[in-house]
Amino acid sequence: MYQIGLLYDRQFTAWAVRTALSAVPGLQVHSVPEDGGESARHLDVLITDHRPRDPAIGARATRMLLMSPNDPPPDLDMAESGFAGHLSERCTAAELAAAIRDAAARDTPVPPDEGSFTLSARERQVLRLIADGYTHDQAARRLGLSPHTVNTYVKRAKGKLGLGNKAELTRAVLTAAW
Repeated sequence: MYQIGLLYDRQFTAWAVRTALSAVPGLQVHSVPEDGGESARHLDVLITDHRPRDPAIGARATRMLLMSPNDPPPDLDMAESGFAGHLSERCTAAELAAAIRDAAARDTPVPPDEGSFTLSARERQVLRLIADGYTHDQAARRLGLSPHTVNTYVKRAKGKLGLGNKAELTRAVLTAAW
């Protein structure tokens, strides 16, 4: 389960994002007050429409995503500002959920079996979709890949994790919460 924080100046947009994400399994959404309340809660991803005024708020999140109605300001250095990416407020709920999961999983290695391998970000992305109930063809369309490529990612992940079937794979994905 990913812990998602929303820090918005525009309350209607915050409501719309919260509503869109409420139907997405595996995401728990929290409002984050600008004054830094709920400071003990760790967030996997903080979605915001501005750079947090209190640096402690951003520090509570593994990743921050900037969400705005337009492109980010050209003078804003995303990496320097601590943002992992930018989303348009016009994106679909599915695009938003995919961006959140991608940001949350970025650079988070899966514990390897017997110290052998870790899964790539794309392998984790494919496995999350499979665990969410997508078929290989549906996952391929969603990611813009061929079904053969999705099958290859699934086979590689099974081998790396030492798993034999899709049920074991789904259980591993849900247990790891990526």
